[in-house]
Amino acid sequence: NLARVDYDGTASSLLAEPMRTNLVTYSSDFTNWNQIANITLIQNSTTSPSGENDGTKFLSTSTGAKVRANFSAVSGTTYTFSVYCKNIDATFIKLLAYDGANEFNANLTSEVNTSTWTRISFTFTAANTATGQIQIARDLPNGESVYFWGAQLEAGTYATSYIPNFGTALGVTRVQDQYEKTGISNLINSEEGVLFVEMAALSDDGTDRRITLSDGSVSDQVIIGLSRFASNINAEIHSGGVLQTSGWGGTGVTQTNNNKFAISWGSGTMKFYINGSPISPQTGITSPIGLNSLKFSLGNDTLNMFAKVKQLQIFKTALTDPELVTLTT
Repeated sequence: NLARVDYDGTASSLLAEPMRTNLVTYSSDFTNWNQIANITLIQNSTTSPSGENDGTKFLSTSTGAKVRANFSAVSGTTYTFSVYCKNIDATFIKLLAYDGANEFNANLTSEVNTSTWTRISFTFTAANTATGQIQIARDLPNGESVYFWGAQLEAGTYATSYIPNFGTALGVTRVQDQYEKTGISNLINSEEGVLFVEMAALSDDGTDRRITLSDGSVSDQVIIGLSRFASNINAEIHSGGVLQTSGWGGTGVTQTNNNKFAISWGSGTMKFYINGSPISPQTGITSPIGLNSLKFSLGNDTLNMFAKVKQLQIFKTALTDPELVTLTT
């Protein structure tokens, strides 16, 4: 029940992720994988991203090198395969997946260097239901070596944060992150105010995602949301069950970039700012009533937000235009 934080080297963000399962039975103990061919594995060879001395050195001893683990592939399911890698002297680094009939692979040599750990990944959709395979260091040239740690195979279109698995055959599951703060009517002025968020979506994945101030339902809400339509942002106010701002928001925004959004309401007017720029204001707005909760979802706990959130602020007054520019720039 602790909030998780993503740190990119300069700043931290609150991390909100969907439920995922790591299907790799031994995610860092590669000596327990199903097949090891033409490679010598040297465990505990270097400090991994965990901070422990548990990175494994892969040393190719011949052509056709590979380390393979099995998984149950399901036709039509999209998977993302990822692993942390730090190069030693390898000139070719390849990941491979197999669904029992088709091979999917990615040459990720150019993404890996010798100075830092890099998480490499690729996404594929199984076309067959069968015992599948994932392979690390496929065809690593003879005599060359590289470090690996933290393998993950998950059903989804992008990689989420690492879920360790120390031998659970059915995989280890991390539950969905859900953030909310209820009973805070004293911190929110329903008649007027500003909701400000600085965040980057984990993926522009064709789903609707929301952050709201609400009365605990969908009747009265102030909403900032990421749209299922690429590059679109939602900004809405609901009062007494009536949408006050039909079809309103912004376009041309790369959802996975770090963006600053602010929605301001009060005195019958709503304003929305994106990265320092205003969207046309709307008038004739009826303010919501009874706002008492903050959620990374709609007020009824649907359309959960999955993102890295750097800032979130609530103001009890509707800010001026210059203040909104400063806040979102």
